[in-house]
Amino acid sequence: MKTQNVKRLMFFLTIGLIGVTQARAQLNTSYGTLALYNTTSNGIYNAAFGNYALYFNTNGKYNTGIGFKALYYNVIGNENTAIGYYALLKNTNGVLNTATGSNAMFNNDVGFSNSAYGVSSLYTNHHGNYNTASGVASMYNNYSGGYNTASGYNALYTNSSGSYNTAMGTGALYGNTYGESNTAVGAWAMRTNVIGFYNSGIGSYALYDLSGGGNNTAVGYNTGRGIVGGYGNTIIGANVTGLPSSLTNNIILADGNGNRRLQIDGNGKTRIGDPSLTTPGTYKLYVEDGILTEKVVIALANSTQWADYVFAPDYKLMPLSEVAGFVKENHHLPNVPAAEEVVKTGVDVAAMNAKLLEKIEELTLYLIDQHQQHEALQKQVADLKEKLAKLETGK
Repeated sequence: MKTQNVKRLMFFLTIGLIGVTQARAQLNTSYGTLALYNTTSNGIYNAAFGNYALYFNTNGKYNTGIGFKALYYNVIGNENTAIGYYALLKNTNGVLNTATGSNAMFNNDVGFSNSAYGVSSLYTNHHGNYNTASGVASMYNNYSGGYNTASGYNALYTNSSGSYNTAMGTGALYGNTYGESNTAVGAWAMRTNVIGFYNSGIGSYALYDLSGGGNNTAVGYNTGRGIVGGYGNTIIGANVTGLPSSLTNNIILADGNGNRRLQIDGNGKTRIGDPSLTTPGTYKLYVEDGILTEKVVIALANSTQWADYVFAPDYKLMPLSEVAGFVKENHHLPNVPAAEEVVKTGVDVAAMNAKLLEKIEELTLYLIDQHQQHEALQKQVADLKEKLAKLETGK
């Protein structure tokens, strides 16, 4: 008889704790010890499955809590979905959140419109909004950051208040804390970024060492390595490593082995070939081993850079005797650089062409002068012959 009474007592106790309890709230569904325990008549259309699920809910509506203490502290939050042990445990006022996985969005209080898929994803989120985290411990430390997307184990793990970041891959943007508007795709891409902004690292370990720079783009496996606080760099090609920590405004194109085939530095100087070589002076282009081209056009800034001035009336042509003396002493023409100077500074093609044309035009003037002298001499010879003939006839 006592056994039957105990069974009846347990039956009625279970009915009181498990099931649809209209005395606490209408239109709710609960299954589990003390699930939806505090719900009032204002809290409707909620579903709680699991011990203590939605335990403190009073006025919250349209919530679903599945798992032990899922949405445990929810009071007035609406349209939340929590699936997993301690999922959305501390949510009180947050709305439109979805947490799937044990401890997912564990600390969320008032954050809204977040989605967390994976154990401990968005674990620390308090009032961050519009975040999507997919993967175990993804965005684990996010507190107030918003508009972030993380996909992969430990992606955006340390992020606290950084916003508008996208991290895809294991450990992508792992160390980001306050950085904003970064994109990292690939395992451990931009791993150590803390406060950097507007950076894009595409490829595993891309921009791995960057911590505080901005506006950098690196595409390729293990590329952009060494840059810590640089700005405005674009690097394409795998295994570009050993770069200066503060590299700024460089463009680097490399092959898959990290050999830099082309580099444009922050001053606009372009090197094709060995990146260790530098362009002297203000020159903008260096090409190792030369170039082969079918056509070269060299522009001049103005007409004074060409040699037409040789034919000006006031141009002073050096006497040939002085030219001969200069050549004998210096072993090159006047106003033409010596071999030693050419070896040291190279040849300015436009200036050298103008200088060579100057010498050609000077030669032309010398020839004209010699021709005129020759004609005068011929005339004198003819006159002398004529006089000589007359003298001979007179004899």
